[in-house]
Amino acid sequence: MFSVNASTPTFKGYDTYDLHAWVVVKKSGKIMDYPIELLKTTSMYGTSTLKYVPFDDKHQKKLIKKWSKDLDNRYEYFSAEEIDNTYVLNTGYCMFRALIIHRRLKEKGIKSKVVFGSLGFVQPNGSVFYEFG
Repeated sequence: MFSVNASTPTFKGYDTYDLHAWVVVKKSGKIMDYPIELLKTTSMYGTSTLKYVPFDDKHQKKLIKKWSKDLDNRYEYFSAEEIDNTYVLNTGYCMFRALIIHRRLKEKGIKSKVVFGSLGFVQPNGSVFYEFG
């Protein structure tokens, strides 16, 4: 039905955009991500049931370092409003969005963590289509 890459969560490297990032609030375990209705529109196989699969700890640390540095570089060239209008409100920038949300929660004293991994859509037959990662 799906190719191996689409039916299995896969880490494809540190410089690829083929991944997903989200925030987990530590106290509640709540996942903060784009609204499901918006995520569904990003895939031909989008459904309302999502499956999040984090990459291993080794990859987490390297990805957070890489994308944090990239985001910090962007703050040198763009205003906070431009960052919000581009990276927070639009899909396709999940790694930046997650880091921004994490930083904002930290400013409010809310403990959270950024998670990099695969995002899949659970299909009616129970299989999972991994659109990202």
